[in-house]
Amino acid sequence: MFARVMSIQIQSGKLEEATAVYRDYVLPVARQQKGFVSALLLTDARTGKAVSTTVWETEANQNADAANGYIQRELARIGTMIVAPPTQEAFEVSVHTYS
Repeated sequence: MFARVMSIQIQSGKLEEATAVYRDYVLPVARQQKGFVSALLLTDARTGKAVSTTVWETEANQNADAANGYIQRELARIGTMIVAPPTQEAFEVSVHTYS
């Protein structure tokens, strides 16, 4: 499995709204992407920082969502709430558990 970790700095006072958009719009679309396994959104209300981790069955699945415009469309949903361009990193998943 493979993971994408994206760090996003959200405008002051907009973290709750950005979290709702992630939960209500971004995740349903992510679940429809081929090879999607799971997602995790971490937030820090003090700093406005959000970190999204998505897990994919294969590296090709992880890269396909970038090629088909999924990432750009979903970032556009929160574009007005972002302070700076998000940073992205990709990793191979060595351990993954739900319990």
